[in-house]
Amino acid sequence: MEHEYLGLLGEDLQHEIAEWEEGLLDGDDDEDGTRASAPASYATYEEYEAATAAARAEEPEEVDYMSDLSIAPGWKVGGYASWHLTDPAPVDCSRCGTAMPPLLTVDAQEYDGASRSWLPVQDGADDPGVVDPVGVHLGRGLMRIHTCPADPAHPHRLSFQ
Repeated sequence: MEHEYLGLLGEDLQHEIAEWEEGLLDGDDDEDGTRASAPASYATYEEYEAATAAARAEEPEEVDYMSDLSIAPGWKVGGYASWHLTDPAPVDCSRCGTAMPPLLTVDAQEYDGASRSWLPVQDGADDPGVVDPVGVHLGRGLMRIHTCPADPAHPHRLSFQ
């Protein structure tokens, strides 16, 4: 389930989300506010690479609202519109003025690499077919078709990001 774009939420909710994210990051610190372990030194670069790979495997992936909970990447029916390239802009029906939510989103990529939370369980991030399985590219990479919820006979609108 995805949630509305952060910039369109009320200021109080945006502040609560920022505090929640900060709290997640603070969980990595000890009670005194310092990191649990001091930086280690390594004799070779290979030892460093092996140690950092092992540490990454042990660490839980960080969670943040925009990457993990807000707008799902890829092709989708319904959902919310991302405004990652521009400020939010109203998409209203030209006949009746009703706000027009996205009916279909066509995206150049199914997986943006920002988070594994939107990656289908059966797919691995290392599979190149996961990122661009259909090979369709429109505009800057993302096109939405909006329809009027008050009357589907009203003209549709397109938006690009």
